[in-house]
Amino acid sequence: MRTALVTLVALALVPAVALVPAVAHPATYRVGTSAAAQHRQLGDLPTLGPGDVVEVEGGATYSPWSSPTRAPRARPWSCAAWAPAARASPGA
Repeated sequence: MRTALVTLVALALVPAVALVPAVAHPATYRVGTSAAAQHRQLGDLPTLGPGDVVEVEGGATYSPWSSPTRAPRARPWSCAAWAPAARASPGA
């Protein structure tokens, strides 16, 4: 009887677990002209989400861009400078 009850409860929880939304993890996007960059222009980026990081390669010119975002104010996306290993200054 107990085994049947445990099985019944477990089967009842399966649909509830399936309804829990997947948690999106922050992504890092590299923008630049080097081979290591995933995107050439800021406008090539997807919609940015909570915690996403955009690394922008220095020494290049980028088109104007306005960020479409789904990130809440409590967890915005961020931007950082990035230098590919081939261009990084010695001792950096």
